[in-house]
Amino acid sequence: MHSQMTVREVADRIVELGLVDTAAVSALDPRDLDYALDDFGATECLGVLLLLDDLKVRYSTDYKTFRHACEDNAWAYRTELARVAACGRGAFTFTEVELINTAEGNHLLRFRCNGQSHNWPIMHGPTENTDAQTIFCWALGELMPRDSPARWCTVTPADPYVTSEAYFGDPATLNELGGPFDLRFEPIMASPSIACHEPDSAETEHLHNWLHTQQARFPDWIATYGHQIAWDHSPESVEALGAIVLRRIPTLDDVTDPANAEFIDSASWYIGETLRLIKGGRWAYRDGDPEKFLYDGLPFVEQYGDSAHRVVPHRALRVLIKRADPHYLRQRYDAFATQ
Repeated sequence: MHSQMTVREVADRIVELGLVDTAAVSALDPRDLDYALDDFGATECLGVLLLLDDLKVRYSTDYKTFRHACEDNAWAYRTELARVAACGRGAFTFTEVELINTAEGNHLLRFRCNGQSHNWPIMHGPTENTDAQTIFCWALGELMPRDSPARWCTVTPADPYVTSEAYFGDPATLNELGGPFDLRFEPIMASPSIACHEPDSAETEHLHNWLHTQQARFPDWIATYGHQIAWDHSPESVEALGAIVLRRIPTLDDVTDPANAEFIDSASWYIGETLRLIKGGRWAYRDGDPEKFLYDGLPFVEQYGDSAHRVVPHRALRVLIKRADPHYLRQRYDAFATQ
């Protein structure tokens, strides 16, 4: 890693690689350019990510981005699509943006990007803010410019100070920039429709084995972490589970610790099973890379119906931990119950 690099040096490198032009750098506060990179951000890695945000290579959201998003003629959604367009630097044109109310009481964000129609389902209710963040940063993979290698990408390690993020550029170029700082960029792939997926025998067996293991293991989980709580799939038990998870797994770094894998699996199973029992539904599983597709590689629960609402319990736990909000799982429960 390059030590003591300045913001100006990295900005010049970004221009040299063709990710932005000099006009973008000129728009920065000139006082920031002479900061050492690790003074600009808490670390050099975070300094690079923050600079990419300032240069509009990164689209990011925080906990308040989509508050009251469906009000004022969906002003917040229109604003965020304009931010996405700015990161595209002319690659995207959004037209015919409208927010549709579905028969189930949810929302469908409908728009055209470069003339192509897109429909992004967003659950209306207490967790709309969080669901919109997830949808925006995962569904960006659908938006691919014509005649350009640029794609929306994730980054590892992620920025802990934002709730979701995506970077627009040629993945090879982004990795050329990020390599010296141990940053890895990977394209967000356009997710195939989960509604049309028919599980094969291997996927069915994987899900059956996972569910059987969690059900058998949960009594020991209770004895260790929550023997004084009534685990009756009530909303109160879901809220209690959120508090236990935050005590046991306080940071996202702890989520990836193999020592916590069984704890997380058991907690995820209880959340999913509780949601499944609310109004009827099923567990499902689709093989794939969970870093690329929202519903791949992790068991999820979906309600029955053509417009089924889905929740990936493992991802719900990650949001809980990132927000450090012990009430978050209860909010998901309440939202699921009203659909």
